[in-house]
Amino acid sequence: MPLPYSADLRERVLMAWEQGEGTAAELAKRFRVCKATVNNWRRALREEGRRHARARGHGPAPRLDAGAREVLRELVTTNNDATLAEYGDQLHERTGIRISPAVLCLTLQRLKLPRKKRPFGQRN
Repeated sequence: MPLPYSADLRERVLMAWEQGEGTAAELAKRFRVCKATVNNWRRALREEGRRHARARGHGPAPRLDAGAREVLRELVTTNNDATLAEYGDQLHERTGIRISPAVLCLTLQRLKLPRKKRPFGQRN
C-alpha cells in the first residue's frame, strides 16, 4: 500500500481551498495531485475535522502468542522432518489453536526454524 501524501502538502492544499484560490480541479493541477484526492481531503476536513492522514493499520494480531511460538519451536527441534499438517495437528493438541498450513509456514520462516535437514529423495 502506498504511503500517504505529506502532511505539509495536505495542509497547503486545504489552506488554498479555504482561501478560495481555485476549484478542486485547479488545486489538483497546481499541487499535482488527483482531483479525487483534493475532494477526499476536503470531505475529511468537513465531516471529521481531520487535517491529517489517518493512522495506517498494521493488520490483524498474530494468532500465535509467545507461548504457542515456543511450543512450535519445541516441536520443530524434537522432530524437524514433520509435515506442516503434522505440525498443525500437534500444535492444536498442545495449545488448542488451529492455524492454516500457510500461516504455519510463514511462522516457521519468521522464527528461522528449518524443517528438514536434506532435500526429498534418496540418500547419497
